[in-house]
Amino acid sequence: MADTKQVTIRGEYLESKAGPLVDGVILINEVYDEKLRGKIVEVTGVISNEHEYKPEPYEKGKPISQGFDIPVMREITSIKVIGKK
Repeated sequence: MADTKQVTIRGEYLESKAGPLVDGVILINEVYDEKLRGKIVEVTGVISNEHEYKPEPYEKGKPISQGFDIPVMREITSIKVIGKK
């Protein structure tokens, strides 16, 4: 993964099958925290658009690849509550 720049995103903390979701970004390696549900949070970490969970392009005659095609955040250094919805 070439992405190494720390960035901060802000948004509502939501639950998804892949893990916590904030501002359209999956928080990888984070356990969903029910206490944060619906709160507005600020998360700092490294965002990557190229990751192992991205599905392979469809090829006729081959099984359809499972995954998700949205950015992920790793190396999370902080999650702070900054408001309520």
